[in-house]
Amino acid sequence: MDTDIKEKSLKEQINEVIGNETNDNNSPQRPTIRYRPPSYQTPKHDAIDDAIFLAIEQFQQRGISYEGAIWLGYDFIKKYEEELDLKDNVTFDKDIYEPLDNSVWCPSAIKYTKEYLSKINCGEFECPEKPSNWNKWKFSYCAQKNKRQKMEDKFIALPTLTLLGDDTETAFFGVFDGHNGSEISSYCAAHFPRIVVNEKKNNNNVERLIKAFEIIDERINIRCTKESIRSGSTAICTLVTENDISLAWVGDSEGAVISSNGIKRITRLHIPSDPDEHTRIEKCGGIIIPIAGELRVCGVLNLTRALGDIQGKPMISSEPDTTSININEDKTNYMLMLASDGVWGSLSDKTLNQIILEFVSTKPVSEYKKLSTTIVEAARDAGTTDNLTCIIVFLKPLDDVWKMFN
Repeated sequence: MDTDIKEKSLKEQINEVIGNETNDNNSPQRPTIRYRPPSYQTPKHDAIDDAIFLAIEQFQQRGISYEGAIWLGYDFIKKYEEELDLKDNVTFDKDIYEPLDNSVWCPSAIKYTKEYLSKINCGEFECPEKPSNWNKWKFSYCAQKNKRQKMEDKFIALPTLTLLGDDTETAFFGVFDGHNGSEISSYCAAHFPRIVVNEKKNNNNVERLIKAFEIIDERINIRCTKESIRSGSTAICTLVTENDISLAWVGDSEGAVISSNGIKRITRLHIPSDPDEHTRIEKCGGIIIPIAGELRVCGVLNLTRALGDIQGKPMISSEPDTTSININEDKTNYMLMLASDGVWGSLSDKTLNQIILEFVSTKPVSEYKKLSTTIVEAARDAGTTDNLTCIIVFLKPLDDVWKMFN
């Protein structure tokens, strides 16, 4: 059964984007849109994945679907590596920091994304195809700024890692809830996938994720120091295979499995009220202070672990907790849910389970992609003003999921 609603092809989306922009450019009322680079500089060892992430966000802002933007982003970088000074493929060295000027480099990258779409539209470039095994793991996603001034949540959803040259049987998903800025959450979404792929020599996926956290933490700390970045981010990442789900996380973005028995949260919050975290912080020389009824580390952050936040170390730890679930041992697990605390803090497990049951019992299987949107909108309607991000990964064929819940 074809479980996807008939959607516009990527080529049709591009044609529509180009057509709309042509009409906008001819409008005398068209406003001038200024672009502000996310940071002053981009080190050359980060440039490839920074460029891919920038391209993906640009394509989405112009009306391309998230999945289409992913395929375009990775293809774009192959076409424009010379123009963007990426041919050398500089690897990370903690003792070398060669920056590119973002006031020049980022606008150039944006200009080339427009040129790239135009060349696809006129047939000069072939439109990239859906990667092999992309449909192996069906997923639903939604991210909304909600009532906050800025969107600091970021996420990545790759149901196959073939775009990065890895095997086709492993999927990677991550949610990153930024605070005091989106620099670190953006960095995580941009760089975690390749760092994880580069650790594929490690056959244990939990250890692979632990090593990826260690590497990205080192790179983030150097960039924060060089660029005077003071933001931070939670991170919850998962590798999904035929046999198991491996998770690693810092902060209060949570994960849960959804089964015929309801919702089971599988992560532990890294917050000051946790006795173990409280003890660890005091041993590091820190103190937990209540501010306006909320416990904060040294009176500042309401998290005890995060990436970035270099001014809060060592009290704010970047060491992840981990867990692994054998899919074959418990065949009642039908979905995996990752979400930022804006979602988890607004909906009880009972309410969330009711939302999922109602959705599956009243919607056709072809609308599975809307499940995360339904959850996010319920969280928003519950009164939260926070950024909201939710990813649902379907661990079974969609028909089986619908039959089970019905």
